[in-house]
Amino acid sequence: MRLQSLIQSALRHTPMPIATCFRPAGSSRTNRPALLALLILMLTAWPVLAVQPAEWNHSGETQFREGESSNIVATNLGDLKLSRQVKVLLENDPRISAVYALVQADDGTIYAGTGPNGIVLRVREDKVETLVQLGDGVNIFALGFDNRGRLLIGASGEQARLLRLDGDQPIEIFQPANTQYIWAMACAGDGTIYLATGPNGELHQLNPDGSSKVLLKTDEHNFLALAYDGLDTLYIGTDPNGLVYRVNRRTGALFVLYDASESEISSLLIDQSGNLYAGASEAERGTGFMSGADEHISDSSSGRAEAASAGVPIPTKPPTEPQPPQAPNPNPNEPDPIPIGTPNLDQSGAPAGAPQSPTESAMAQPTPAQPEQAADTPASPRVPSPPAASTENHPSAAATTNDPSTAATPVDQPHQINVDQARTDLDTPDQLEPVGDENNKTEHASQAESDSSASDLPHRPVQPSDSGNAIYRIDTRGFVTELFREPVMVLDMVAQDGKLIVATGSEGLIYQIDPAAEETTVLARLDSEQIVALLSQQDGRITLGLANTGGIATMSHGFAASGTYTSPVLDAAQTSLFGKMHVEGSLPQGTTLQASWRSGNMNEPAENLWSDWSKPVDVQQYMTVTAPSARFLQYRLQFATTDPQVSPLVNRVVTTYQLPNLSPQIHSISTVGGETETDEQDQPAQSPEQWTIDWNASDPNGDKLFYELHYRQGPAGPWIVIQNNLAEQSYEWKTRTLPDGRYYVRVTASDALANAEGQGRLARRVSDAFVIDNTPPVIGDLSHQLVGAKLEVKLRVVDRTSTVAGVSYKLDSASHWQKVRPSDSIYDSPAEDISFTISDLKKGLHQITIQASDSHGNHSYETVQVTVDSADTAAAQQTSDQDNK
Repeated sequence: MRLQSLIQSALRHTPMPIATCFRPAGSSRTNRPALLALLILMLTAWPVLAVQPAEWNHSGETQFREGESSNIVATNLGDLKLSRQVKVLLENDPRISAVYALVQADDGTIYAGTGPNGIVLRVREDKVETLVQLGDGVNIFALGFDNRGRLLIGASGEQARLLRLDGDQPIEIFQPANTQYIWAMACAGDGTIYLATGPNGELHQLNPDGSSKVLLKTDEHNFLALAYDGLDTLYIGTDPNGLVYRVNRRTGALFVLYDASESEISSLLIDQSGNLYAGASEAERGTGFMSGADEHISDSSSGRAEAASAGVPIPTKPPTEPQPPQAPNPNPNEPDPIPIGTPNLDQSGAPAGAPQSPTESAMAQPTPAQPEQAADTPASPRVPSPPAASTENHPSAAATTNDPSTAATPVDQPHQINVDQARTDLDTPDQLEPVGDENNKTEHASQAESDSSASDLPHRPVQPSDSGNAIYRIDTRGFVTELFREPVMVLDMVAQDGKLIVATGSEGLIYQIDPAAEETTVLARLDSEQIVALLSQQDGRITLGLANTGGIATMSHGFAASGTYTSPVLDAAQTSLFGKMHVEGSLPQGTTLQASWRSGNMNEPAENLWSDWSKPVDVQQYMTVTAPSARFLQYRLQFATTDPQVSPLVNRVVTTYQLPNLSPQIHSISTVGGETETDEQDQPAQSPEQWTIDWNASDPNGDKLFYELHYRQGPAGPWIVIQNNLAEQSYEWKTRTLPDGRYYVRVTASDALANAEGQGRLARRVSDAFVIDNTPPVIGDLSHQLVGAKLEVKLRVVDRTSTVAGVSYKLDSASHWQKVRPSDSIYDSPAEDISFTISDLKKGLHQITIQASDSHGNHSYETVQVTVDSADTAAAQQTSDQDNK
């Protein structure tokens, strides 16, 4: 995106509040003796012993990050701990949308370059003042000092300019042609200044005598980052191909050290051993990116490096009776863990102040046992430093030279480099010759300018790429290792105590990378979504340049003195008794950790509608939650340290709660009369001998339920047992012996066997009325008349309980039943008149079987026998009948 688009985007983005995520988790592995003791205590505190306690089990970065934090971070190792102390020096200045560059003078004064009004800020003793204002549309991405200690200002805009501060006045000393952006600068001890620029991908060299030249030009659009080893080697990070160049400032020899998968290398850093670190800041490409780090966080444990601390389980101070053996300390070299206190019991054996019934409004404050006296913590073993780099392969960053007599003759013309050609010549890094003639250089420059005009500004994007961005370590032998990859933009890096401090965008996170321990942790999280610049101060603090809020802040070298973590609202679904909270972590000497709770029956805490926060108590491994019984709960952890080098650490919080014994729930009941069957003649029928009773029931406490079935005839008859002690939610009921009539079935669900005697609860549900009909219909008034070969049959069918469903007949040994209609053409009543005719009977004896069925599958049968004397007679009679008509 272009410069103006970047600034508008930064202004549109408001600071994102710190948020974390807690999910009530299912059951997990528990310490059975501890769980048994917990249940015994809960028996005395609550008369209902019904259900097993449930847990909110919180651990891991994803879950911890849904709470509210103040000076607390949830690290990617799954821990809660104090963050670095952050002090804001400047915020919400309407003139400033971003602080892009930071430098510190020898006298400790800090200078900050900002945009979009070209303001240079000066910070002395944490006081911020405006030093220079260059005007609208000017962004300062680069600051530096020349060899005389004078401030250099790289001003970007319609035309880039290099300014030098003489007194309090900026003086223009260089204007690179066809250049809009000065992204970075490096100043050599001999007074030579190097500028990494865009959008034409040029490295400009400004000599002490005022002359200048383009030392390097490539097909890349922007040189975003520049690092100088103090001798003859410069390193350049590029856009849009994500290359890391190494260039000799004396000879101009160029070598591609690394071709990253990301499109932008925006920050470079050289450590004391000569290792080069390259940070990528590729922006989102296309659509569908899930912004925010939460989408990429995994709580699955992958272990830690050997040099990293995994923490110590918080031990338990065992109860007085009985006395179990003392567990050994599994990690004797770690800080003292949080102790376990003995529950404070009253004379009845219940926890002091525990409510005697669920209706009590509050629980008294327990008196926790004092933590065990912490022993002296032995010093952690020193992590060995990486081996020193050989100056033969890579010049040491500590060595410098100002002797011009040792310098090689500078190259008069810039190197015009073809990227593809450079990539194919990796085996001859120091012998790469300039490619192309002067005409080619002009053509490439024109093309680069054209491409840049249509491309996005490659610096400080708002969202990272789909795969996140990485930090690569390139050692002195050229081997590349990926140290870091997160869904953030790596915007700047500084070294401190052998570790990397990393500023990122999109979530306002500051990371610390320990290459020796292979450990990455979050140091702090700021409301500003982008931390653009870092400066390691002389006093050990780190100054932060912020975008979106356009501010300046400082981060302490050690942990904040105190911090608070508040969980999200935890929902038990019903008014519940809160039991113990189990905290795992460690408490180094000089640190404290306290917990408090509040509860209510509204899903959002509100003053006077929730209980007050309980008095904070020192955290022990098992603590009674001193909040009134309610549906919702919150806990708060207060971290504190007197030693800025250590912090309390919490890696798991398990809170136990128990619902009162609630009644079972029967959601539905259905009755289906008999199994549908088909006789050998494909005549559908129903068996009236069996009914299927199905029901759906559950228990809010998860108790095992048993069921009883009863029936009664009519709406006021007595209930009669069908079956009891049923565990399944279905029953096949044989009903052949029952008299006809309307019936009801009742299901009773009970959790009595899962609760103490007399504490079980019942639930009942009655079915809709249904009819049991075991009596077949009656066939009566049966008559027939044979005229020749034609038989006419009449009958009446009556059913005393239900309706007549159908009448069929068979002639002799026919394989199928022939249906017949009633006189009114519809079967819809308990009595039906039937008349049907059979023609063309053959000579001889015939049997007609009549079947009548009711709506419940009962059948009755009658037979009619007739003899046809002569087929001829029958035919003659048929002809006579037709003549009479």
